[in-house]
Amino acid sequence: ERRLVIRTVQGLRVVTVIEVLSPANKVLGSAARRTYVEKREEVLNSDSHFIEIDLLRAGERMPAEVALQRTHYRIAVSRSQDRPNADWWLFNLPQRLPTIPVPLAADDSDVMLDLQVILNEVYDRGRYVRRLKYDQPPPAPQLTKPEAAWLASLIQAMPTSQ
Repeated sequence: ERRLVIRTVQGLRVVTVIEVLSPANKVLGSAARRTYVEKREEVLNSDSHFIEIDLLRAGERMPAEVALQRTHYRIAVSRSQDRPNADWWLFNLPQRLPTIPVPLAADDSDVMLDLQVILNEVYDRGRYVRRLKYDQPPPAPQLTKPEAAWLASLIQAMPTSQ
């Protein structure tokens, strides 16, 4: 399990940590979750900014300082100077993944990160259209009828010779 760490050029101080949750991070009581929560708390107790990206519908959500509505996906941007508050992006299928700010050092402007563009690029470069088994039902939790219809239309529109 990896994280993206943004550091200063001078001194290599950690400025921002970006974590993308894995299925193991969301299993209550697992060693992977305990390890992740420890790393998460370490960053949240530091002067580094923290971004947590949860693009998994299944599993136990990470704790939040505020009550959040239940959605398929969520992203938190926690600026060190605003803790315990964070900015949240909550969204469901079939919504587009958001563009989020990546906070940097105090004198630098945020960099905008378009997660949908990144996901599309990774999908294309990884040739997932060939690797994923689209003839199998999607993993739990079960999709609603509108979500399943949306997914079926996407699969039907996929090129067959990539």
